[in-house]
Amino acid sequence: MLTEPARNHQPLIVRFLSGQDGATKFERNFFDEWPRRYRPNLTDREFEILNELFWAAEDFVADLKLRDSPEDLDEDQLRAAATRALQALHALDAEQQG
Repeated sequence: MLTEPARNHQPLIVRFLSGQDGATKFERNFFDEWPRRYRPNLTDREFEILNELFWAAEDFVADLKLRDSPEDLDEDQLRAAATRALQALHALDAEQQG
């Protein structure tokens, strides 16, 4: 079973992937949640998954005119990173349960 902090990130990701929240709102909510759920409360694997998503959110640039680096991500790329993170969390949860 995932730790509570990892489980608490899942609704943020689901709201973004379902279209309920846009990329900018997801980014803001993710960063608001991140400090309270940081590494001491996550397993190493959970941290790896969510840290990868953290850096994707960090690299997200909503305004096309401001995307000037190869590392800058658009909404579709952020959505792909969120999808990978959610899938990895589900897989980890299933692995831990049996």
